[in-house]
Amino acid sequence: MKQFLFILLVMGTFFNVSAQVFINEVNYKASDPDDQGVEITGKANIDLDGWSMVFYHENGSVTNTETVGSISIPNQDNGYGSIWFDVEQSRSSSGVALVDPSDNVISFFSYGDNLPFSSTTIIITATEGPADGLTSVNIGTQSLSGTSLELTGTGSQGSDFVWSLPSGSTPGQTNTSQYFSTPSPLSSAPNIPGKASFKGSTDIETPIINGQNNTTIKVYPNPANDLLQVQFLGSAEAPSILEIFDFMGRKIQTTQVQAGIETTQLQLFDLPEGQYLLNILTDQKPNNSIIFSKQ
Repeated sequence: MKQFLFILLVMGTFFNVSAQVFINEVNYKASDPDDQGVEITGKANIDLDGWSMVFYHENGSVTNTETVGSISIPNQDNGYGSIWFDVEQSRSSSGVALVDPSDNVISFFSYGDNLPFSSTTIIITATEGPADGLTSVNIGTQSLSGTSLELTGTGSQGSDFVWSLPSGSTPGQTNTSQYFSTPSPLSSAPNIPGKASFKGSTDIETPIINGQNNTTIKVYPNPANDLLQVQFLGSAEAPSILEIFDFMGRKIQTTQVQAGIETTQLQLFDLPEGQYLLNILTDQKPNNSIIFSKQ
């Protein structure tokens, strides 16, 4: 029971910070540059101190960075709220990465087209900045200056909603046809393309309980296909247990690793695509956990 509660705690921390703060509306084509901007939405009372929006040119270079500053999300609709930020952007195409205080890219979106009335959408591969190496997800093209690209639907985190056809702008307010609901503690993990923790490898610093030194546990690749590599870098003096949970809190795999083993493989052949939590225990005590994705 204690172990399961630990999993819930880790999940809760993840959802409360990253999954419940997201870009909700974009207006890049307003005729008045002062009306252009991006809206950030999230759970009420979350302090956005340290968050930023990094804007990209279609060639992958950074055009400008907007630091959000210390401001709390208001309670406008069932415990959620929106804040509008005036940002002048290219009226043909642009991209924006939402970056958390730990410099993780929460989402990387692009919008617009190459030419007026063109059907070719803009996809950006960042060549610098926090999204370096990531490829954007195009969220649409704004047809008129008085419209916005907006998320619609029902949910509690960005992945619950879908980008709609351009509709009337609602800066700093709940979007048209958007309804917020209270998330359950075990709600599904967000599927946000371009999330930084899912590119390349992920290193975790975790103490070895029976030893004097720390060991680095390197988990890669992330996202993974059929095999997930777990590498222990350091002096691990105690055996470890690796547990994989889905986001319904169900344990779906357990692997024991003897002391002194440097690398082990976790087989993911039978797992459906999605996101999972890898729980790492040493001496039967939880040391650390990481969220990884199977593709």
